[in-house]
Amino acid sequence: MFKKSVLFVILMVVLGVNWVLAECPEQITGAIWTTTAGCGKVDGNIYTDKNHVYLSGGPHRPSGPGLPLSDDSIYVFQVTDPSGKVLLSCDPIQCRRVKINSNGVISAVVSGSATPNSFICLKPGGNPNTPNPCQHFFVNCDAASGRISVRLMPYADTPNNGGEYKAWMTPLCRYNPSDPHSYFGFIERYSKTDNFKVRQRARQITLFGRKFFDRNGNGIQDDPICEPGLPGWPITLSGISSGTILPQTTTTGTFGDYGFLVTAGTYAVTESEPPNNVNWSHTTPASIVSIVVLSSDVTKGPFNFGNVYKICGTKFFDTDGDGIQDLDEKGIANWKISLSGTDPCSAPQNTLTDNSGNYCFVVFTGSYNLEEGTAPSNNWRNTTPTTLGTGAVVVDYSNSTVAGPFKFGNRVLPCFCTPRWDCHGPGCASEIRDTYFPTVFPNGLILGDPDGPYDWDLRYALLLTSGLMVEMFLPQSGIPGPLLGDETNPLTSGAGSLAGELVSATMNVKFDSAGILPQNGIDCGFALKDLVYVNCVADTIKGKTVAAVLDAANRILSGEFGFFMGPDAPISVPGFGTITINQLTMALTTLNVEFANCDTGVGCLAIPGSLASQTTILQPGELGKKLSSVLGNSPNPFNTTTEISYSISVDEHVYLVIYNIMGQKVKILVNEKMTAGLHRIIWDGRNDVGEMVASGIYFYSIKAGTYAETKKMTLLK
Repeated sequence: MFKKSVLFVILMVVLGVNWVLAECPEQITGAIWTTTAGCGKVDGNIYTDKNHVYLSGGPHRPSGPGLPLSDDSIYVFQVTDPSGKVLLSCDPIQCRRVKINSNGVISAVVSGSATPNSFICLKPGGNPNTPNPCQHFFVNCDAASGRISVRLMPYADTPNNGGEYKAWMTPLCRYNPSDPHSYFGFIERYSKTDNFKVRQRARQITLFGRKFFDRNGNGIQDDPICEPGLPGWPITLSGISSGTILPQTTTTGTFGDYGFLVTAGTYAVTESEPPNNVNWSHTTPASIVSIVVLSSDVTKGPFNFGNVYKICGTKFFDTDGDGIQDLDEKGIANWKISLSGTDPCSAPQNTLTDNSGNYCFVVFTGSYNLEEGTAPSNNWRNTTPTTLGTGAVVVDYSNSTVAGPFKFGNRVLPCFCTPRWDCHGPGCASEIRDTYFPTVFPNGLILGDPDGPYDWDLRYALLLTSGLMVEMFLPQSGIPGPLLGDETNPLTSGAGSLAGELVSATMNVKFDSAGILPQNGIDCGFALKDLVYVNCVADTIKGKTVAAVLDAANRILSGEFGFFMGPDAPISVPGFGTITINQLTMALTTLNVEFANCDTGVGCLAIPGSLASQTTILQPGELGKKLSSVLGNSPNPFNTTTEISYSISVDEHVYLVIYNIMGQKVKILVNEKMTAGLHRIIWDGRNDVGEMVASGIYFYSIKAGTYAETKKMTLLK
């Protein structure tokens, strides 16, 4: 007896029970029985669900003895099949302890804990990687005696064909798992039992599918190597069924597989949204609905979900060379972009940018490098690195961080410069002008009527025979003085400005044709006179060459089409179209400032047939957006302030800026999104730092979407 007591003490210490050594009851009186959650008994002890079965205990009859007290009054319980040979309780014995009070009834659940690896079965529908908590719910049944009922779950399904189970309870001091005649530690003569049944569940069917990386985007997993399954992706089951708990969610396994145990019903399976919606996109519907499962089905599926991951970017024409794609900087089509990296299914790859300059690569987890192709000619210059570098792009599909966009900028260096012909000193081209003027213009620079200004038919002509005369005719104020007071000039309201711009434009074209225009050291293979107007000018001039505009201006200035016409009066030029003096003046001004100071220009002129042509560069999402009209500024010329009016046809970001005659930025008037309609803004003749600017010619350039236009105004003090 002493040895038996010592072994018993050791067992109780292992189970975490503190008690004083004493004998256990030799006879177990009272009874145990199963109840509902409301403490009521069920006819025939037949329940509809395992979760609905609770255990209570006490006197068998109202006047009879209850469960005997032990020294610590702690009992343990379990659930088995009817024979007692199959243990069905899932949690360890430490979790299945109750206390008996002095009335001989089950009165409390003893709290406890157990290590995860001590759980021997799992809650149906639970996650196989997550153990059940060490907890049994209870309900109060009889306040007078203190009796409670304890829920028996968790326990596994019985192997009994009739759905029958056996509940056991024994004093902890009689629990002996080493006894070979016990039922998992419960000795029959020291235990109370009660059999119960649970109606057999409807047969369960496996509804299954896979989440996979759909590299080619066809919605089918073609290649398990390059189109692998995606693990850890949440999939949710919903629908209508009386025998399946809904909704429920699981995650895909190592190979992207998922499955649900369901009964007959109608279901839907839905994949969770990807970590981000920029790189990821669906190649199959994100939800598969109206899945009808019949009781005769063995399995149902597969219901697969495909996703693809892309890294994208843009090749763009970086007009200002700052390495950033601004609103008015368009994409470049048909430019080669290459991908290299660690995933053999994803790299290497090559692609060409689309009509908007955009490109994309489908990639899987790995590290990558992106590199743009070689420029088509040597007058292109990169404004961003041509390669991102090995491992610069790291793709981890489980990470929500957006990868990209990865942009490459280029611009075309001008093959020439449009210098100032009107001055001496820094920024001027007086040395080139004076040295080569006799070579370029052996008979002088003649514009207008070759008969000269002394012809009594009143046609106007201009003859400049030296670089000094050019400088005198083009003073730094920008206003050609000699024409302002020329009473024989039939175009007094606009001829001065037109003649001044025509002289500068003719100088640029002739010096370029002679091969002595200041260069950037690049062989363009085209002439300045062949450039085509594509932006910044009236629609009549768009598509015309520089040579054609020079010819039209020269013919109008000569008085060929009439006299005393206002600057905005329409003039019909055969072979050219209807044009005004102000429109021609603006076109020539555009030419003269487009490449001022050897800059790359703002896209007003295009190289014919070249990739640099603005006609081949498209702005994503901006096609069709344009200004309805630029109404101009009034008054012009002005002394202190002038009002600039413009109208836009759609809500658009508008950029309106003032430049001086050297092409230098003076003041930004508008740089924000504006609503459609007519707008007016005042310029007070001050620059961005609030200083009054000098008298002279200024240009205001306005851009919105793909539309751009530049006009000239004169400040007189």
